[in-house]
Amino acid sequence: MKGRVKGRPGIVVGIVALVVVGFSVVSRLASRIGVVEPRVTIERGAKDAEVARAARLRLQLMQRAMNGEVSMTADRLREAAALAAAASLIAVNERTSTGAKRWNLLEKVAAHNLLPPGAALTGQSNMLATPHGALVLYFRPMSLGPPEPLGVEVLSLGKDKTSGPALIIRVAGDIPGAGGLKVWMATTLDRAQLPRPFADESEVIAAGWQATDLRAGQ
Repeated sequence: MKGRVKGRPGIVVGIVALVVVGFSVVSRLASRIGVVEPRVTIERGAKDAEVARAARLRLQLMQRAMNGEVSMTADRLREAAALAAAASLIAVNERTSTGAKRWNLLEKVAAHNLLPPGAALTGQSNMLATPHGALVLYFRPMSLGPPEPLGVEVLSLGKDKTSGPALIIRVAGDIPGAGGLKVWMATTLDRAQLPRPFADESEVIAAGWQATDLRAGQ
């Protein structure tokens, strides 16, 4: 069919999926990362000082959980999802220009004022600095030989271990059974092995990453 873009329906579905589920992940991340819910038991007849001390301990543990690794990972996932959605929309809308010299998807996102809050361009053409670390944007234009659909991939790297594991969000039309969207999380906080952009899922998993299903309704 003339004029039809291979993979376009899939990438549009992926954008919609990002909007639907990209901002409701804290509880899933908590179970994945391993936050322990603080529980403090007070025996009957305990002195007021012991009760107050136990209450302070519970509050400190709760604050540590809310402001720690899980919260930071959720914030980074929202940043990456926002960038992936914006970049995918622009890539689809301006696909006829992607072959031109000096065409840069990240600069296009910035020109449309669609960068994640607090993110800033760096000296690298595909990297953003964020309050929590860095975002790296990869873009795969549509190819006819061999045929490859349009694709966008965002790598989120935390500034330190307390920022949580590295994340990958991919929006592409060739992701089977996932609505054009796939998310992976590194299984280690230190020295995660970075797969090549748009690598097969088996290669990503072999590099030490775990697929995360964030589809709506789950």
